[in-house]
Amino acid sequence: MKSRNSKLAGKIFCSLVFSFISLIYFSCMSFQQDIVMSTDSQVQLEDILRIEEKLAVVDGANICNELTKDELNLKCSEILTDIEESIQRLGMNKAVLARLYALEGRVYLINGSKSKAKKNYRQSLESCKGDSQTIILGSRLGIIKDLNDETLVAGSNENALLILERSLNYYNENEFKKCVAEIESAFLLLPDFYKTAYLNVRNCAWQFRNIAEFTDDKKIIELIKNSKLTVGQMLLITQATTNLLDDYTNGKTLSEKKLFAKLKDFKILNSASNEEQTKIILSKDEMLTRAVCARIEWNIYAEKKGLQKKKYSDFYRGNSLNSPVEDVDVFDEDFDAVLGCVETEIINLIDGNIFQPNSQPQGIEVLNWIQNARK
Repeated sequence: MKSRNSKLAGKIFCSLVFSFISLIYFSCMSFQQDIVMSTDSQVQLEDILRIEEKLAVVDGANICNELTKDELNLKCSEILTDIEESIQRLGMNKAVLARLYALEGRVYLINGSKSKAKKNYRQSLESCKGDSQTIILGSRLGIIKDLNDETLVAGSNENALLILERSLNYYNENEFKKCVAEIESAFLLLPDFYKTAYLNVRNCAWQFRNIAEFTDDKKIIELIKNSKLTVGQMLLITQATTNLLDDYTNGKTLSEKKLFAKLKDFKILNSASNEEQTKIILSKDEMLTRAVCARIEWNIYAEKKGLQKKKYSDFYRGNSLNSPVEDVDVFDEDFDAVLGCVETEIINLIDGNIFQPNSQPQGIEVLNWIQNARK
């Protein structure tokens, strides 16, 4: 009996010890989590928010290919100067320092300095683990593979930033419908400046949501995502997303150089209104304008439909009539192309009155016009 009581006492003692150890373990885990979570209030300083806003603006514009290399370098340099000054002022606070290093690394990475970005990532981790900006930097460096990892999310001090980053990943992976859903959720949780900075990413994702219906070629999709195109790039998009050029290429997929040369031989690049004496000699690398796009689209469409290319200028010039389009003169080289594309609803007028012949269209606009020419 005594032996049985001793065994029972022993079991009770072991159970109590295990419970005590478990309590201490989980309390420590909770305490560590509280430390990580408490950094959020510390980093929301004016300097940090100002830097984050600047970075968000540059990041959003860079994702949408809206900045030239020189513009990007200048803006990144300005942010790096701000960060260095903040490190000098706020460097005693390790949580703040971790975020500043992470932000600095993100700027270096945007500007193409991957080795410096990796150094900042290590410095950020050494200062304080769990900062959302550190996690984002690690993800962009390819060190952190999955932003949906539950352990990772639980250890972050700002999950809304991770939701935003997941949406940007979807954008870069051409998963545009998923991008729209995630980014809308992030906007509801983050400071307003994030919505301002990344709104164009959201709008572009919405515009691009149906690209997969026309092509799954990643190189072509990247061209369509551009804010500006060259003449050669416009031809590549036409070739990849339609059969409009098959009569000229015999159904083959040609390189940009060969495609341009082939269409030049067929006079698809010539002015319809002044075919024999085209003043503007196109090159494949020059920036595409609305007028030049109209020229190419009209020539292709008119050939396909067997239409007279010069029918508008002959009528308006012959009868001394003014142009029905305010900013395209009847003697303009692309007068016929512009009127032809407007009348057949390939390319729209802006505000119902003007064409803006010299403005440079976005890739998604060009894709839509190309698809209109298929009708």
